Amino acid sequence: MGRRLAEAVIGFAREHVEVLQLSVVSENEAARQLYASLGFVEYGIERKALKQGGRYYDEILMAKHLSVAATDLKADAE
Repeated sequence: MGRRLAEAVIGFAREHVEVLQLSVVSENEAARQLYASLGFVEYGIERKALKQGGRYYDEILMAKHLSVAATDLKADAE
């Protein structure tokens, strides 16, 4: 269900924005793998971004370029 929801958001966003950005708790490996499989790339980390129950959690910053121009730039860089 998470994949279908994310795909729907990506599909809608393609017509409205060039880049989607998100953050995910570093320990949530299932979510990180899902986002990576959908084309999101990790670009940074925010240390101690969340605190719950006296414990800190890091967040991984991820982005997916949606515009054709951004995709072309990425291919040129590789």
